[in-house]
Amino acid sequence: KTKGKKPIRYPDINYVCVEPVSFEQIETLPKPEKDLWLKSMRDEFNSLSKYKVFTEVKREKDMEVVPCRWVYKVKQGENNSVQRKSRLVAKGLCQKKIINYDETFSPTVKPETFKTALAVASVKQMNVNHFDIKTAYLNAPLNEIVYMQQIPVFLVKTNRQS
Repeated sequence: KTKGKKPIRYPDINYVCVEPVSFEQIETLPKPEKDLWLKSMRDEFNSLSKYKVFTEVKREKDMEVVPCRWVYKVKQGENNSVQRKSRLVAKGLCQKKIINYDETFSPTVKPETFKTALAVASVKQMNVNHFDIKTAYLNAPLNEIVYMQQIPVFLVKTNRQS
């Protein structure tokens, strides 16, 4: 079930794609659609692995472990193509201030600033390019150690005996 979400319809495409709300929902999709979502999840996992975002550690009794989940999004790509994005996120609501973090910050650009930059570029006849940095958030250093549960679906393989 999509919990009241309407399917996303793209112009000029005879295709309807539903954003899953859970991995369990992906498992119920027809094989071609399921495989495309699994590929999206694999791409995210490979990116996290490539940049060494996580290290497996043995769980101790006193560790505060934050659960995680997958978030899925359908986007319109170039030439009206359908792109499936999967992101692994920590369930931050389970974290406790001072224990797991001491401040929150997310840099954003105000719409007015963005519009001003576009206006200046237009007046000066400058080219404006757009690009997506897939794993930009991975470059932000953390001062705290965060313990997150094993990633659902993609369990880290180790040589360690359990």
